[in-house]
Amino acid sequence: AMSVQNINIVEPASYTTQAKLLLCQLLYDVAKFTPKKFTAENILGSFKKHPLIKDPDMKLNVDQLLELVNNMMLENKMLRPENLPGSIEEYKTKVDIIASVCNIYFFKRIEEIETRLKKNNEEFKAEYDHIKKSQEDQHKVDT
Repeated sequence: AMSVQNINIVEPASYTTQAKLLLCQLLYDVAKFTPKKFTAENILGSFKKHPLIKDPDMKLNVDQLLELVNNMMLENKMLRPENLPGSIEEYKTKVDIIASVCNIYFFKRIEEIETRLKKNNEEFKAEYDHIKKSQEDQHKVDT
């Protein structure tokens, strides 16, 4: 039997676009508005407790948070491997880069939502047409 592989919690691909966007927004907001609170512990805590995540037992730790954020930067070609921060705190001075990654995830998220709405609309229309046709067939029987 194959063993179930643990998901790699430092890989951006393990997270939804929504979760990555949220993490970016947290980094951005704290760096911009409460820089004194810009610590890995604070950001990790806020991320785990966020209503959209609601996973206080998430296994992600401080070192893994750094690795995850660094991987998000690499994935979006914002930093080169040799320029990656050695701590989350170093991101406090990289607000512009964080904002750029937020934008990437934001537009990706909008695209996902639009795709889902389009799919829902098509399913709704198919069902509507089906019901309408049944109704018309019913009337043909009656007359």
